[in-house]
Amino acid sequence: MGYKPEDFFVGVVDFFAVLLPGALLSFVMMDFATRNVFGKVLPHVEGTQAWVVFAFSSYLLGHFVFLAGSYVDLIYDPLRKVFKPQDRTYLRARELKEKCLGDSVKEPLMNTFQWSKTTIQLKCPAALAEIRRYEADSKFFRSLIVVLVITIFVLISKGAWNAGLLCLLLMLASFGRYAEQRWKAAQRAYEYLIAIGRLGGSSERSS
Repeated sequence: MGYKPEDFFVGVVDFFAVLLPGALLSFVMMDFATRNVFGKVLPHVEGTQAWVVFAFSSYLLGHFVFLAGSYVDLIYDPLRKVFKPQDRTYLRARELKEKCLGDSVKEPLMNTFQWSKTTIQLKCPAALAEIRRYEADSKFFRSLIVVLVITIFVLISKGAWNAGLLCLLLMLASFGRYAEQRWKAAQRAYEYLIAIGRLGGSSERSS
């Protein structure tokens, strides 16, 4: 069975963006859930059973965290336009997409980043591994932002203001790291798309 780098990074995304944040949230909410939700209706579990419940909770909550984290993109996009108003790499990649698909800014068939990844996957799958790595990092920190927001409310409800402040600082740092890795993923995708377009054009002229 052949190995594809993108298959590995899909697993990495699942682990870092879903399971790890889900495990952290399960740990944070464990005391609350035991006392107020499940403690009186479910039997106490220990050992292997406890680990099974924790793994299931991590996976389930991780997917909800991942879904909530997608709304962080709504904050990132306006900030990117403020700090990077003239992204020439993106504009060139969008031009190539519109030329190939025949769409426009007002009526896009798909966004430029997705088109870039799709083209790279078809033309040069190995190059997609680098983009997936950046994506895995960015989605981990995006999910971590959601977990830290919930953790802050839990700590404040318990009067742990210093710990809440620390989580706030970690949340801001996580957003910075998320934005950086997301930016790198997009830039590498656009650069590869432009390179593929140039190589394809060169091949056509030489023939």
